[in-house]
Amino acid sequence: MQGEWPGGKPQFLPDDVPPPATFEEADCLMGLARTARDIQETAKRLAKQRAHECKLRAHMYEMQAKKAESRLGEAELDIGRTSLAVRRSGCFAYPSPAVAMARYGNASTAAAALDEISLYI
Repeated sequence: MQGEWPGGKPQFLPDDVPPPATFEEADCLMGLARTARDIQETAKRLAKQRAHECKLRAHMYEMQAKKAESRLGEAELDIGRTSLAVRRSGCFAYPSPAVAMARYGNASTAAAALDEISLYI
């Protein structure tokens, strides 16, 4: 066997490993090279599987979002139905402070309007 690495020293070997001196050492080094290649192939397959897993998770989250969107639509319809039932029943609910401010302007005007409304209830 030769005393130098033809084509350069393999990257997977530590710096202190000399070129093979016997066929047995050469066979062992070939086994190490194949094993290093197999490890890289496994790492590649693992990366592809993780990417595939991420795509499947994204698809699953999209399906969950669609289900939630349909449930949100039903919840909004329930709010509308409840609001209609409250109005038809003659019951009155006070507007929220934000709605009162938007309708009646400043706080004193809003309070006066709410007091006036409470007289009719």
